Amino acid sequence: ESYVLRKRAYVGILFHYYQDHYQSTFARLGITRIDIDNLSLQDRIRLVTEVAPLDVEVSLATQHQQQWDRQELNNDVRDVHHLCMAIPYCGVVLTESYWVDKIRREKLDAKYGTQVSSDLSILLQL
Repeated sequence: ESYVLRKRAYVGILFHYYQDHYQSTFARLGITRIDIDNLSLQDRIRLVTEVAPLDVEVSLATQHQQQWDRQELNNDVRDVHHLCMAIPYCGVVLTESYWVDKIRREKLDAKYGTQVSSDLSILLQL
């Protein structure tokens, strides 16, 4: 349950961060604040998670935050940032095994049809 709550909280953070972009898009579409307030919680969450890079960020960041026994590395935020674009838009993604595990736990590889590996020899199989 705490995982689901952390995931929801991260969605809230992203929605807040991109609030101006969402508001301008809603305005162009004729969607009002009242329309948004009337959405179910699940539909509000989908406003973020239906955007592929944000979906990947929510999933990986939440998985990463659960890894209590691993020291935070300086490049972890950059890794998530790059994987957010690579996973939904690339056919093959090579990354360290730590992230391969997180991607597979969230089934992001299957969701976006991306081959994910930490083994460079995968390139020979293409």
